[in-house]
Order: sequence, then C-alpha cells, then structure tokens
Amino acid sequence: IAMGFDALSMSSVILPRIKWVIRSISMKQAKEVLEKVLPHENPAKTRFYLEQLLEEAGLGGLIRAGK
Repeated sequence: IAMGFDALSMSSVILPRIKWVIRSISMKQAKEVLEKVLPHENPAKTRFYLEQLLEEAGLGGLIRAGK
C-alpha cells in the first residue's frame, strides 16, 4: 500500500486474507515498514523481517502452512 499500488493479482482463495491484512494496518505503519525494507538488498532478509512483523502483529497464521 505504501508503494502506491492500487491493484493486486492473486488467487481468489487468498483474497479474503489479504484484504484482512490490508485493513489491519494503517498507511503510517505501511510507510514505516517500507522505509525499513527498501534498503535491504537481500530478498531473504526482507522476507524474514516481514515475517517477524506479521508474527508480532498476531498475523503469523497467514504465513504458516495450514493456517
């Protein structure tokens, strides 16, 4: 959201989860996260950081298989 995207392409199965996540964070929070991950040159480091944020926000089930 903070990058200005207004359209996403995904499976209809995951759509409700993604909508819930988007509605669960503020634009301010999204911009803060963007500022922290943009300098990362390693995609694995970015993914790890984002996974930690989801866990801390109680949204870890979105990234764990079978949840």
